[in-house]
Amino acid sequence: MRRAALATSLLLTAALAPATARADTHGWWGQLGPVHATYWHFGFNEGAYTDGWSKRECLSFAAWAAQLRASLPVGVGVEIEDSTDTDEKVVVRLLRCRGTDPRCDHPRSRTVLRTPGLGKTLELDDRFAAGVLSAVAKATGQKLSLKPAPAPPLYTIQLLAAREQKRADELASRINKDRSYVHKGDYVFNANCGPCNNPPEAKIEAAKLEGATLHRVFVGNYESPRDARADLAELARLGYTDAFVRPL
Repeated sequence: MRRAALATSLLLTAALAPATARADTHGWWGQLGPVHATYWHFGFNEGAYTDGWSKRECLSFAAWAAQLRASLPVGVGVEIEDSTDTDEKVVVRLLRCRGTDPRCDHPRSRTVLRTPGLGKTLELDDRFAAGVLSAVAKATGQKLSLKPAPAPPLYTIQLLAAREQKRADELASRINKDRSYVHKGDYVFNANCGPCNNPPEAKIEAAKLEGATLHRVFVGNYESPRDARADLAELARLGYTDAFVRPL
C-alpha cells in the first residue's frame, strides 16, 4: 500500500539525514475504505507518537473519515497527504477505484486536485472534509455535500483482561520488548516517529466492569474482524491462544 511505503520512506529519510539537520520526524497515516490520509512532518514535537497509535486518535480519525466515505461518489476515493514529500503542504488526489477494490488500495488512476482555501495543514474537522469534497465535486462534475455518518465500529485483538495491573503490564511488556510479534494486517490508524522505528504493539486500557477495574491488553485496530485474522493467527502461533477479536 502506498501509505505504508510512504511511511517507510520517511523513516529512512530521517534515519539517514545528518543529525545537525534535526531530521527527527513524527506523524500518522490512516485509511477507512477509500479515504486515505497521511500526516508526516519533521521535528520530534516533544516525543510525539513514541508510543505509536492511541485509541482516542484512532476513533477520532475513523469518525472523521466516515463522513467523507459516506459522501464520496461510487468508485471514487481520496488520498490526502500533508508530509515532507509535499513540502509540508496538503495535497489531495482523486482516486478512481476498481469495482473489485472498494478500499481503493490499487486505484486505476490518481489525479491531483486543485484545493484553494483548504489550508496548509491536514485538519480532522468538518471544514477540511467539506473542502476536500468540494474539490472532488468540481473534478467529477457532481453535486456533493458532506453527509453525517455514524462512527464506524472498529475491532481489536484482546489478549488479556485482568484485575491485577501487574499481570497486564507484564504481558504488554513481554510483547513489546521481545518484538517477536509484528502486525501484518491493515490498521485503520497508525502512528510512528523517526527515532522510534518500531513503536509498541501492545496497549493497556483500564475499564470498569460491575464495579471492578479490569486491565485489558490488546493489539491493533481494524475496520473489520476479517482484517484481524492474519494477526490473530500469528499471535496463536506465538502461543497467545486465548487472543480473540472484539470491538475496540
